[in-house]
Amino acid sequence: MSRWIRTRSVRRDYSRKSFSNPLFEPARHGEADRRRWRGRLLVTIGLLATGGWIWFLAFSANFRVTDIQVNGTDRIPSWEIQDAVKETLSGRRWLLFPKASILVVSEEDLVASLQERFVLESLVVTKRPPHTLVIDLTERISAVLVQLPDGSQAMVDLQGTVTRLYKAGEALDVVPRLGPTFDEQLGRVRAPYPVLFNDKNETLKLREQAVRPATVQTVIDLPKLFDARFNRAPYLTETHIDGANAQTLRVVTSEGWAIYLDASSEVAEQLDNAQTILKTKVGPDRKNLDYIDVRFGDKIFFKLKS
Repeated sequence: MSRWIRTRSVRRDYSRKSFSNPLFEPARHGEADRRRWRGRLLVTIGLLATGGWIWFLAFSANFRVTDIQVNGTDRIPSWEIQDAVKETLSGRRWLLFPKASILVVSEEDLVASLQERFVLESLVVTKRPPHTLVIDLTERISAVLVQLPDGSQAMVDLQGTVTRLYKAGEALDVVPRLGPTFDEQLGRVRAPYPVLFNDKNETLKLREQAVRPATVQTVIDLPKLFDARFNRAPYLTETHIDGANAQTLRVVTSEGWAIYLDASSEVAEQLDNAQTILKTKVGPDRKNLDYIDVRFGDKIFFKLKS
């Protein structure tokens, strides 16, 4: 009879499974979207904060250079150093950030820009936030002012190296003036530079040799040597040279005649020879004298005007 009784089977659908893991709960779609937007918001806030700090440090007026202090100048006016610094500050670093910010501009950039314009013995740039730059410098000693035919000028040191250049519009006054200057009226009297007129059209560059060292020393010594022998009758008015490599100096006197000197030889002895010729040979024809040439030792030449 048992064969008539069928065992009841339970039908299970394994395609419909539902598992529950207490250690893992799948995120719902709404919560995942909120997390994604929260992450984007945090990134945006971070970028805005970083951009704000960059603007505050580089572009705002809180760190803009407004005070440029220059120490150690003698012949170079402080305002020229300040103008050179301001020109550097007007540029940009990495094509984006203004160098006017004391946190952006580097001391190396300022030193390089000043060395391009001036020849200095020493130069130190110090930043004092939030607004101050301090320039401490020592000038290279300039000895002679070289005047060129186009009106431009160059200062040279004792080695004949160009320490400073002046365009024609910036040239110093080399013509004697009547009466004291404004600085002299204030009691600031400085000995003027000896002036050497270069009659040859040449282009001089900073830090290049413009005159031989022997020529520089001769130009410096000439006024005293000349006055010691001629007692300012006549006196020296101009000293000329024909090119940087020339050794011949043409000294023009107040009476219009000239003396040709060799800068590489003993100048005092040459002037003695010129004085002797002037007394013994020229004599009363002094007003008609054109020049005396004492460059060749005992062989002395002079020429009278026709």
